[in-house]
Amino acid sequence: MPLEFSEISLPCAEVGSDSCTPSIFPVRNVQTEKKMYITEDDEIFYDYGRINTILPYKMQVLNGRERRMKTLKTAVLENDYLKAVFLPEFGARLWSLYDKVAGRELLYVNDCIQPGNLALCGAWFSGGVEWNIGMIGHSPFTCRPLSMARVETPDGGEALRFYGFERVREAVFQMDFFLPEDSRALLCRMRIKNTLNETIPMYWFSNIAVPEDGGSRVVVPADESYYSGIGYVKKTDVPFRDTGVDISYPAKTLPSTDYFYKIPDRSRRFIAYADCRGQGMFQTSTSRMRGRKLFVWGQGTGADRWQQWLTNNAGRYIEIQAGVGRTQYECIPMPPGAAWEWVEAYGPLEVDAAELHGDYCGAVKVAADCIEKQIGEEWLERFLVDTKPVALTPAERVFASEDDGWAALEIARRRLEGKPAFEVHLDFGEPVLAQAEWLELLLEGRMRDMPTNIPPGSYMASPDWQRLLEQAEVQNWFSEYHCGILHFAQGNLEQAKAAFKRSLGYRESAWAYYGLAVIAYILDDADAAALMESAMECEKSPEDSNFERIEMVRDYFRILLRFDMGSRLVERFLKLPEKVRNDGHVQLLATRAYLSCDALEEAESVLMKDGGLVMPDFREGTNELSDTWLELQRKKALARGEQFDATTVSLPLIFDFRMEYGSDDTE
Repeated sequence: MPLEFSEISLPCAEVGSDSCTPSIFPVRNVQTEKKMYITEDDEIFYDYGRINTILPYKMQVLNGRERRMKTLKTAVLENDYLKAVFLPEFGARLWSLYDKVAGRELLYVNDCIQPGNLALCGAWFSGGVEWNIGMIGHSPFTCRPLSMARVETPDGGEALRFYGFERVREAVFQMDFFLPEDSRALLCRMRIKNTLNETIPMYWFSNIAVPEDGGSRVVVPADESYYSGIGYVKKTDVPFRDTGVDISYPAKTLPSTDYFYKIPDRSRRFIAYADCRGQGMFQTSTSRMRGRKLFVWGQGTGADRWQQWLTNNAGRYIEIQAGVGRTQYECIPMPPGAAWEWVEAYGPLEVDAAELHGDYCGAVKVAADCIEKQIGEEWLERFLVDTKPVALTPAERVFASEDDGWAALEIARRRLEGKPAFEVHLDFGEPVLAQAEWLELLLEGRMRDMPTNIPPGSYMASPDWQRLLEQAEVQNWFSEYHCGILHFAQGNLEQAKAAFKRSLGYRESAWAYYGLAVIAYILDDADAAALMESAMECEKSPEDSNFERIEMVRDYFRILLRFDMGSRLVERFLKLPEKVRNDGHVQLLATRAYLSCDALEEAESVLMKDGGLVMPDFREGTNELSDTWLELQRKKALARGEQFDATTVSLPLIFDFRMEYGSDDTE
């Protein structure tokens, strides 16, 4: 059947628009905070490729909880065996893979789009298969569109192509999806191109959501696994941990845990999932994709809360994943100008339940045999080679992403400097309005003097654009401000500070003060508070109040708490407009400020308003809500002259996002 473009309707909560502030305030990424306990033959690049900022991308952190029906674009590949549905507006998410023969869904399909604050840029949602490139964590594209094209194949069929330009690593990525008439598996031909003449850190993980139930098993051809605890990564045997837990059954793992399987180099790469009846799905790949992973939310109340938070009534899920690296704690060095290519295949698994749930080695064999019958390992490697010409063939673009303009701008810069363009078979169009300021810098050698009461529309992080900016004919507050951002992106805080000060010398702006405040915060300098106050007072007017900029208020309040200025925070909180005062993050920070001042009634009033504070953008990996409630109870007990034991109180479910429950292992 031909490739089709259609629509579906889903209840969708609002995905936050791009933040008014640059992405420079420190944000926690739990995947980069682990201490590694590894041996000499593990070869994990855990100290390579970490980032301190997601610049030039902006954060998406003003997400909502109220869901409304929304029509979403889809792209559909279908044959007599499978139907694959993609969401081009959400990072080309493979939303559904339906087995038409067995009449069952192979993936976990959420019944809504409910963004949470789990990705590198904030907004993320659960369900389907997500494609993550560039940096450790959920991709900047997870809630952003990718360009889409229709590709003609030599046999007269059609393939579906998605592609984009990843701006941190300056790499192009391309995904060509095939579903031939006789294929029982969806074929995904992936390509990453390093467009630079230097080695870059690279990361890729495909995250596959599947339903969780008590009888489901995950099998991988490995007898060792790296696993995460609270702040560390160690190794364990597969399938049994030293605690005796059979980790191939996700429901038996009590705490939230990642298991990264160490597949021997000569073994076929695959991961398979099946329920108590022996029915499920598999993912396999060509040899470049080395890593396989199982992620389990865990069985505690915090895990339950997270799972409920991200859906309506779709139920619990786990993730089985596959990556270019062995683990998600590392990036892999990618040589200058290199192209990495591999094929992933997704299909149904149906095996004898007794064999699948018997001895682990037997389970691996029965899964491997099932996969081999549907799609041979050698055949898949040949498919990768045979489809190389198709991957480099230009195609008709049917859906254009606004982010293509950044690739088009970069191509224009390189051409003007006498350098070759990249990936000429991909249509990136022309620069659009979002790139106007940078195009002017490129073509005219200057950056215009913009109004200070409008948030800067875009950012750059590349040293090549810093060079152009520093060579500009005309300097003004706007160009110096962007010089500061570019220095910050490269970790040069003193140079960034100097540029922000030069910007203020031309004209005061909230944005340069904000940059100075964040640098002071990072350097543990209490001047951060006064600098952020200056940022919030700049250009304040009834029509455009900086106090309406919720992201800036959140950061300001975090700074005040960091430097024990709770009374000042309370004073500011009471003067905020109602819209900002009702923001969940702002209310939590105000509660903590009241607690620091021992104003317990006021703290409880804010925290427990309307049955309990709700934070739509609660960050994964933090315990701010539970810790704040427990601190309130401790202080109330102290005021009554009573002892307080946190283990004996019942934490309200609305505040319980703790992932440590039931930990069966300590460092």
